[in-house]
Amino acid sequence: GTFLFSFKWIDFTPRTVLVALGHAFFTLGIGVGVGISYGAYAPDRIPMGRTVAAVAVFDTLVSLLAGLAIFPIVFALNVAPSMGPGLMFISVPYAFGNIAQGNLYGTLFFVLVTVAALGSVVAILDSLTGMLMQGASWRRLPSVLVVGLVVWLLGLGVIMSLGAWSEVTWFGKWNLFQFLEVVTADFLLPLVALIIAVFVGWRMRPELLRVQLDRETELFFSLWQRCLRYIAPPAIVLVMLVALVT
Repeated sequence: GTFLFSFKWIDFTPRTVLVALGHAFFTLGIGVGVGISYGAYAPDRIPMGRTVAAVAVFDTLVSLLAGLAIFPIVFALNVAPSMGPGLMFISVPYAFGNIAQGNLYGTLFFVLVTVAALGSVVAILDSLTGMLMQGASWRRLPSVLVVGLVVWLLGLGVIMSLGAWSEVTWFGKWNLFQFLEVVTADFLLPLVALIIAVFVGWRMRPELLRVQLDRETELFFSLWQRCLRYIAPPAIVLVMLVALVT
């Protein structure tokens, strides 16, 4: 509990803010079209604002519960805490491998991780598949197969960069996995989110947006539109500048 919830100003740096926002971009699917893809299949009368708020709240709660489930096991076995791939693929497997029935619980844990990952992957692949279907007039099945094959090959390259290809570096210091992580988390995700915020906030007609948020109050719509116009773009630009400097 102390490790997760203790607050120290010395730990509050531009880099920690960048990491937190990058985590939010990933888990909420901001900047990769996950919300847009799933929103396209949502019922017409769904309360969009409250739905988005509920997703953010439940995402945060699930993250906290995952932390409360994982870190006690890690600390109980005197394993050094880490983040990202080091936590997921080194610390956690080691921890599960050293507790009673660890193989069972570890298998269940990674099955749930796979299901959660597929939830985002399906939405991302749906966007790419839709582009091929509309731009190249392909049918859905060939589009899915081509996109799936390309993504599988990229995933294989990432896996190999952590093993046999670990000595192959980009810009002299990153393997393929690290390079993609930096490019996507620090630049591409914020850039796409910035473009979406500017387009929706400044280019789309307010009356069209109001139709999509017709079940929300006028106060909510006004606050949402002002945040999208005046708060989100400068904040995202600041994040990108910090990433560029650091």
